[in-house]
Amino acid sequence: VELKVTPDVLIPRTDTEKLVEIACEHIKARGPGQRVLDLCCGSGCIGVAIATQTPSVRVIMADNSPKALSVARWNVLENRQTKSITCVEADALSEPPMFLGRFDLIVSNPPYIPSADIPMLDSSVREYEPLNALDGGDDGLNFYRRIIPLAPSLLNENGTLVLEIGYDQAMSAGALLSEHGFEYTILRDYGGNERCAVAKIKKNTSEGK
Repeated sequence: VELKVTPDVLIPRTDTEKLVEIACEHIKARGPGQRVLDLCCGSGCIGVAIATQTPSVRVIMADNSPKALSVARWNVLENRQTKSITCVEADALSEPPMFLGRFDLIVSNPPYIPSADIPMLDSSVREYEPLNALDGGDDGLNFYRRIIPLAPSLLNENGTLVLEIGYDQAMSAGALLSEHGFEYTILRDYGGNERCAVAKIKKNTSEGK
């Protein structure tokens, strides 16, 4: 997938390839016609890659930055995915718009760098990428604290939530998922770092007893 990037979006990295791979595997396992939400979409790299690899999906890409959405729309157009992808302005930290509906899969690579770590990032990141796409608050978990509780209201039955996480956030993200009724697995990226949390709502084992 060829992508345009500007200083208004993150530069796509190999860390995120694992998230796309996981998403595509889940879509193919469930069959055609899946609805996918790419939350905090930035350049649209995740949503565009998913739509390219699984042509039967319908992808909604959401971001709170109009400038980022402009880049995302350009990438949708250039990759000929206008029939599969719609871009909408929405803030992951606010209540989701009612028109979004429900999804079979939610994917997100939200800001997850702790605020105090931002000045220590490599200059290639710190000087060329937007702060609001990096800064996840004091402990880097601000967006997870909002996305995880909201996800059940946006997921269809047996839907899946796939989150990219920082290399040292598996325990913290897992605790949040468990707190809000998810079963989850942490998967490593191609560099060996714990990178993706794959979660489903726990089934009520007491049903029928």
